[in-house]
Amino acid sequence: MPGSEIVPVKILAENFYKLQLELRAQSLPNYLRPFSGKGNHKFSDWIRDLEHVGLLCQADYERLRNFCLMSVTGPASNYVIRYIKSNPTCSWRHLKSALKIHFSDLSDIQFAKKKLLSLKQNFGESVQTYGDRILSTAEDAYTGDELVHPIIQGILKDVFMDGLREHFIIRKLIRDQPLTLEESQVGSSGATNGSYL
Repeated sequence: MPGSEIVPVKILAENFYKLQLELRAQSLPNYLRPFSGKGNHKFSDWIRDLEHVGLLCQADYERLRNFCLMSVTGPASNYVIRYIKSNPTCSWRHLKSALKIHFSDLSDIQFAKKKLLSLKQNFGESVQTYGDRILSTAEDAYTGDELVHPIIQGILKDVFMDGLREHFIIRKLIRDQPLTLEESQVGSSGATNGSYL
């Protein structure tokens, strides 16, 4: 037929994939537990759920901010709306930090820092899972901007190394001198795969 174009299969497949992600993104906020601003442990769980939903639909930070708006109620909703009105170009990371400062109790943050320093690898726990547990606890203790700071990364690296069960991994990491938790995890995975020899 004159004037009609055939759409390449690759473009069609990409558009269907984007449509699938969009449909998933539309339904996922329904699965988020609402956060009203009450209960500090609920806040940490809500943030984790929110970011998990964001990963499931490959959401960008702008969409996470919108998911946040859809899932807050009561005082938390009032705070988020006020914050966004006064900072219309704020990123998800800045909004998350502001929420953490506003809704986390100082004693919870201190407890998370103390808990972080005492973490040890559990018997039968993989090195990767142990590292992820450290990172999860660190997210409760520090804001996003603080987490990337070299001093905090050094603390996380030291906690990781001090809590490892296998001495050969610790020796390898001491030789490699990693600077961050991520570098430590990568170095330790090489040791557990036998490439440290």
